Amino acid sequence: MIWHGTTTSRAVPQAAPAQKEIAELASRAIERGYTIVPLHVYLVRGRAKIEIAPGRGRRQYDKRHVLAEKESRREVERALRERQRE
Repeated sequence: MIWHGTTTSRAVPQAAPAQKEIAELASRAIERGYTIVPLHVYLVRGRAKIEIAPGRGRRQYDKRHVLAEKESRREVERALRERQRE
């Protein structure tokens, strides 16, 4: 038997699991000082999808170390370029 009528239920639409996960990540980010970081971006059927995760920012000493490494790399590259010109 096939029935083509409509239902009269008053079902309340629930949030999709992805929305619940996003809300949970956002609350964690606010509570504990985390940052939400995009891990991967890709397209599915014309829509952009993003994988996200909570992450901690760098500590001050880590930032100094990274800046020192970048500066030393720049100096080496600069020296190599000057040497090639000669």
